Amino acid sequence: MARIKDIVEVEKQRPDMAAARVIHLYAEGTFCHAYEWSAWLWQRFVREFKVTHTLFKDIEDSVALIGCPAANLEGSVPTGAELVRIDEKTFDLVLSDSLLPDGYSPELMQKEYEAWKQSLPEAKESNSRKNGHSHTSSPIGHPLPSLRLTDIMRSIIAYDVHRHTPMECVEFLSEIRQKLIMMI
Repeated sequence: MARIKDIVEVEKQRPDMAAARVIHLYAEGTFCHAYEWSAWLWQRFVREFKVTHTLFKDIEDSVALIGCPAANLEGSVPTGAELVRIDEKTFDLVLSDSLLPDGYSPELMQKEYEAWKQSLPEAKESNSRKNGHSHTSSPIGHPLPSLRLTDIMRSIIAYDVHRHTPMECVEFLSEIRQKLIMMI
């Protein structure tokens, strides 16, 4: 699995329109994550998901990311886009020109991306930075939060399934499952 430093470096490489319209996705547990530019593209042209904005100790910078349930990845591909499997845990979602506004250029996309990133809520510090020591990390460097079963139970009890779409319920269930897996 790629490290966060490597992923962020890949996200900065958008020299032309062909590269600018590719969403890089990384399978991590039950989710596929898109970072930085790819997260912005996903939000802008595929579907809005909750954006996580976190400061990473490894790179001493903030990173924006979204997560799509891996089971729903193929169903999320918009008409006019192509999902390409790079390897077992890496995918590229290539957006066609028909999905982009007329006259779109990498320069204009860069401006929109920067404005989007600036509009995100202030990045939260990772647990390892707040506590002053390192926690166990996932393969890409995400600190694993200290979890308590009672916290997970409270979040399940508080979640009102009647106020959420089926897709949001599936995402919530996937998040709970991932938390439980991390506790084992």
